[in-house]
Amino acid sequence: MELKLECGCGQRYAFDVEPVDGRMPVSVDCPSCGKDSTEEANAAIAKAAPVVRVVAPSLPKMSMASHHASASEPKPAVSVPPPPVSSIPPAPSRPPGRTAPDPAERLAASGGARVGLGVLGAFLGAALGSGIVYGFTAATDFRFPLVGVATGYLTALGSRLLARGGDTTLGIVSAVFAVLSVAGTLLALDMFSLWSIISVVISASIAYRTASN
Repeated sequence: MELKLECGCGQRYAFDVEPVDGRMPVSVDCPSCGKDSTEEANAAIAKAAPVVRVVAPSLPKMSMASHHASASEPKPAVSVPPPPVSSIPPAPSRPPGRTAPDPAERLAASGGARVGLGVLGAFLGAALGSGIVYGFTAATDFRFPLVGVATGYLTALGSRLLARGGDTTLGIVSAVFAVLSVAGTLLALDMFSLWSIISVVISASIAYRTASN
């Protein structure tokens, strides 16, 4: 059966599952914020389960006249048929080789793709920041005072845009790309000095805080 859930963070997702005793066989986490949604999935399974109702047959009504007329006569035995039992048709078997993926595997795959896009976004943002700072400095011969701030923010912004969110892993990746970008740009401009370490630290701090929130 297919379950559709909506997390409190606003993320909607769906997956196929075969319940065991009317419950999830594995735990379920939100692919966006990582919240445990197993209880919500169990409630959705219970809500989607069909209800079996047994309807008893109605007995024929007898009028008062016929009742008095037949009171002196022996009453024939009346056989009441057993109530029908509703049956649930078995679920169609899946063709071999096309079994549904495990929900945990699907969530892990989506999380891996999200991190990959976040790494790509961090790389592109760091490259953009490095290009802007290098071009500005080379064209004006003026040292850009906020090189660490600009590069760190662009790196984290690129990561969040492609990953459609942030987490601790993307914060660390963004910080690494920002450090490499700032240090590489200052070395290429032959402007790296002891004070440049401050720009490197600032870029790493801004990139991590922006991409991990």
